[in-house]
Order: sequence, then structure tokens, then C-alpha cells
Amino acid sequence: MAEAKSVQERICERVEAEISPNCMHRLPTGECEQPENLPCPIHSNIARIIEIVRSVSSERIDSYIDRLRAEVCNVCGMQDEFGQCCMRNQLDCCLDAFFVLVVRIVEEELAREL
Repeated sequence: MAEAKSVQERICERVEAEISPNCMHRLPTGECEQPENLPCPIHSNIARIIEIVRSVSSERIDSYIDRLRAEVCNVCGMQDEFGQCCMRNQLDCCLDAFFVLVVRIVEEELAREL
């Protein structure tokens, strides 16, 4: 019998299937054009994102975004000391662009755990 997948594995698979094909960094070949030294901010922060979604209970996405900025963006390296991010400002951060969809996926997968 196959071992059940963890919630993080299921979320990563859904992100890959539902979000990655529409990512601004996805090439027509299916490969990511991001340089290797700049990993995907969704995949590289998925554990933190899951914890943010677990700890925030709100009907408004603003509460999730505030936590994202404090816990992920703040340590990303692309954000300056004033909270400005060149990637976000240029609409080039896939985590920022797809965050609402990522939250929905995480919430749905966490609900399966109940």
C-alpha cells in the first residue's frame, strides 16, 4: 500500500499543477527561467506559508499578506529596509502575484487534515 502524502507534498503538487503553468517565469518549454541562485519564492517558502495560513484565520487576505510580509518578505533579501521590494514593485514576484491562490490551496489541503 502506498504511503499517504504529507500536506506539504500535496500542496507542492497542487502549486506545480495549478499555479506554475501560469507563472510569469515559466518558459514555453515548461522550465523556469529564474536563475538557480534565485529559487522560486513559493516552493522555497512553502513551509512558512503553510504556517502562516495555519495561524491566520480571516476572511480578508490582508491579514495573510501582513504575515507574509513580516515572515517571508522580510527575510527574502529582495526587500529593502523600508519594506520595498523591487520584484514586487515590478510585478515580478510569483509569490506575491499568486499568493491568493496559494492561500486557497493551502486552506483546502489543511481542511482535508481535519
